[in-house]
Amino acid sequence: MTEQLPQLLAPCRLWAKCLFECALAIIIGSMGFVSANAFAKAPLEADCRADDGRCPELIIAGDPPAEVPGYGLAPIRGYGDPSLRQDRQTGALWLSYSWVSTLVAPGSKPGKPIIDIGVGIHFARSGDGGRSFQFIRKIWTSDPEINEGTDGYSEHEVSTISRAGAGWAVLDLRYFNPRGNGNDFKADSFHFEFVEDADLARLSTGATQRLGGPLTAPIWRPFIDLSAVSGLGMACPVWTEPSLFEDRGVLYLLTQCKTPRNPADGFLGIFARRAGHWTWVDRLTTASDATALGGNELTQADIARARDGSILLIVTPNIVAGSREHHLGCAVLSLASLDPPVLRRDDAKAPIVRARITSSDSVQNGPSACAYDPDSATGVLIVRRALGPARGVVFSIHATGLHP
Repeated sequence: MTEQLPQLLAPCRLWAKCLFECALAIIIGSMGFVSANAFAKAPLEADCRADDGRCPELIIAGDPPAEVPGYGLAPIRGYGDPSLRQDRQTGALWLSYSWVSTLVAPGSKPGKPIIDIGVGIHFARSGDGGRSFQFIRKIWTSDPEINEGTDGYSEHEVSTISRAGAGWAVLDLRYFNPRGNGNDFKADSFHFEFVEDADLARLSTGATQRLGGPLTAPIWRPFIDLSAVSGLGMACPVWTEPSLFEDRGVLYLLTQCKTPRNPADGFLGIFARRAGHWTWVDRLTTASDATALGGNELTQADIARARDGSILLIVTPNIVAGSREHHLGCAVLSLASLDPPVLRRDDAKAPIVRARITSSDSVQNGPSACAYDPDSATGVLIVRRALGPARGVVFSIHATGLHP
């Protein structure tokens, strides 16, 4: 099966190939606990366009966008995949995010650069309730590495942070990107890295626990096979887009079971860590949930607490067709329970939508990857992608001000 992995996972690429090609051209030139009707209100809505200023860009002081030496601003750059949590003891807000850069290989010839996308994880903090953020440190960086004799780079994205007991837990998606061809990742390198520490500002990644799936190569051992833990085996070949959330002393991991051959077979599922061990809870969503929200899969999920104390599920409905994907913004849904995993539904059994966030001028691949904390002045955060001959591909995080 190893030789089939690139074809199997081609639709799973998180940074679309068309974005890379643009940048290269630039360089070269009903189970709820209460009645469903009680929650079936008209959803909040926001359209985060670039031309009206209603969703201001989140500026992180001290963390400028990536540059390419001798060229200037990197053609692929920016900030994405936010995860936002408040420290209940200090009141500070912590933000983890993907820092996107453009890597140029040593020995590249003038006019013919060998370029790749670099993605690392950075931390920022706000001491004024989310009105401003300051860069604190890098956690994982995109560095040169050799994997099974192939030169390339380590890549880290889709980070998620959560309180965990008296400390913090952090998790990211890690994979290997061979040199050249943009983000032509090695499919059997997909896995999560999980670390804990008492202090996020001093988080050490030295003692990392790995969580993978049936396609994760032996070189990444030891790792916890989530498909084995869940009993799903090859029915779930890839786990991606994670979100950590602590509730009543239990740390939950929400993650997407990605099934590239048929996106509708995928779903969002939940694991729980108790007494230091990960256990399977159950599936949370179905194919009909994705259809109800306009897509054929649900991705980039985040669990958050609402201001009314209830638990929210924030998802990106996605339309997958072969190797192409188009994100449809974000939908904020209501959870009735984490264990067992239950969505609140209306009388037609469709998920109850509390908010819908779009970006009607984001025509290329669409907006996505939202995050939320009820104590942040930002409201729900959403990621936009701008594509054009003058700017390249620029990822940016925007504040909607919505509190669903």
